[in-house]
Amino acid sequence: MGSALLRGVLQKGLYRPDEIEVAEPVPALQAALASEFGVAVDALERTGRWSHELALVCLKPQVFGTAMQRFREDRSLDIGLYVSIMAGVSMHALQLATGIGNVIRAMPNTPAQVLAGMTMWTATSEVSQAQRESAQAIFAAVGEELYTDHEADLDRATAINGSGPGYLFLVLEAMIDAGVHIGLSRDAAAKLATQTFLGSGELAKQLADIHPAELRNRVTSPGGTTAAGVQELELAGLRGAFASAIESAWKRSVELGG
Repeated sequence: MGSALLRGVLQKGLYRPDEIEVAEPVPALQAALASEFGVAVDALERTGRWSHELALVCLKPQVFGTAMQRFREDRSLDIGLYVSIMAGVSMHALQLATGIGNVIRAMPNTPAQVLAGMTMWTATSEVSQAQRESAQAIFAAVGEELYTDHEADLDRATAINGSGPGYLFLVLEAMIDAGVHIGLSRDAAAKLATQTFLGSGELAKQLADIHPAELRNRVTSPGGTTAAGVQELELAGLRGAFASAIESAWKRSVELGG
């Protein structure tokens, strides 16, 4: 996700490569990032001064505490704003770990890699309007963004847009496998299913004022093929499975914050 955001801000011209500095804890990635993006890349532990208007925190929540402690101990920091994309880590925890009140918490998703992501975000009261606009521009550089005043919504967003690509890729995989089962080649099934996903999402986006149930009804003729297929999905408990998956992911996000 860090690389996706970096690619987006560079492609949109929000920052130049010489204005960006990356602290990367994985040695194997340091040279790769420097080569791909032309930015300065250092190890997490490096003495010196960091003075930046904004710092993106793109770490796994399980390692955040330790990594941030090492980062602050080894450097003299002058950071105006911290923007975190970590699942579950609260803004209060970010304030304690960073030592400043100006923090933004966001939940993007992996389609940001192709500039088609979805990000929900929120900010503490200390964050200025200019800082909000800078963060908003970064999120918009990789897709759509949505602000919320309620931090609890970030855990809910984690369960939908954050984890959502995983659910949809599983459905896509199942559709492709089913296509092969009924006699299509895997390449044909993959193209049919993938473009159907893409086109259906775009249709739902462009017709956002129409309820998804109505869009489904428009392709479901009485006694037709779609009706037969939808009946099987309903009998298999598709709605309940999705509800359970999203609730489980939401609870896990809350647990990570604890």
